[in-house]
Amino acid sequence: MRLSGPRAAAVILLVLVAALAGACTGSTGSPSSPASSAGPTSPSPDAPSSEPAETEPVTGEVPPAVLAAAQAELAAIIGADAAAGAVVVSAEAVEWPDSSLGCPQPDMMYLQVITPGYQVVFEVDGKQYDMRATKAGGVMVCEPGKPVGG
Repeated sequence: MRLSGPRAAAVILLVLVAALAGACTGSTGSPSSPASSAGPTSPSPDAPSSEPAETEPVTGEVPPAVLAAAQAELAAIIGADAAAGAVVVSAEAVEWPDSSLGCPQPDMMYLQVITPGYQVVFEVDGKQYDMRATKAGGVMVCEPGKPVGG
């Protein structure tokens, strides 16, 4: 059987519509389950809380290697014995507006580009040390307005 004319055009159009509809439903072609579109659910009262305690800093955003590098840099600044007692006050992923990592130094120029990295704040004997790290792993202490190492 050979189709021609308007009937052939209708069959081709029907095939194209079916192909497009299949492409829009995803690779499985099955509709989403009602549970996935029901929105957020609240945890049951018996479920353990996944929120950290208020006294513990959130460190999951910072890779362990970056935390270790920040502590090593702190040890180089204040000494290994003092750094051994350092407490992490905060540790988070940050995007800074330029390559200074939010810690510009006098008479320096920085690339004006969003720079992802990490901020780790340690406390030792009541003094806080603000450490900044790039995604590549470079770590420095941040004392705005004061040259690093000075």
